[in-house]
Amino acid sequence: MSSSDARKAHVQDLYIQAARMTPGQDWDPDVQVALGVLFNISAEYDKAVDCFKAALSKRPDDYILWNRLGATEAHIGNNKEATVAYFRALELHPSFIRARYNLSLASTNMGQHREAAENCLIALSLQQRELQSMDEKGKAAHIDASRAAPARGMSSTIWNALQLSMYMLGEPQLAESCERQDLDAFRSKFDF
Repeated sequence: MSSSDARKAHVQDLYIQAARMTPGQDWDPDVQVALGVLFNISAEYDKAVDCFKAALSKRPDDYILWNRLGATEAHIGNNKEATVAYFRALELHPSFIRARYNLSLASTNMGQHREAAENCLIALSLQQRELQSMDEKGKAAHIDASRAAPARGMSSTIWNALQLSMYMLGEPQLAESCERQDLDAFRSKFDF
């Protein structure tokens, strides 16, 4: 066992002990979240799912936790369960780009390429609005937004996922539009 594995196991044991210290109704959901993350790191996804579900029983409106549950379900191939969790995250926080992107991945895994594309387009549209808002705020404050945010632009990861969906849908021209990051090219065929 490597020293990093030993440290992870030690930390995991400490969190398990902490979870056992407060049985009954007074347990801390943050301990379950931390255990879920640790179990995810060690690829013990079933245990991570249990921990995230336990934490959600105390924090049912935590959209980030719903997304974590979805991502963990997706890791073990439970794409339908992942989709349910992502939808719940989006019900709670409709502009949560990461959940929208994760939903597109789960849709791709289930062969639902149009839904995957729509979710990528929504995520990219949300990013575009955020960038425009940053530009407007920067101009109002007399700040050059391009210098304030060096990693500007929409996510190339989401564009790549969208491009894959376009090829799977038999839309090579739209796939090429992904190279140019031309969001408007999609508006005639998709609502987003």
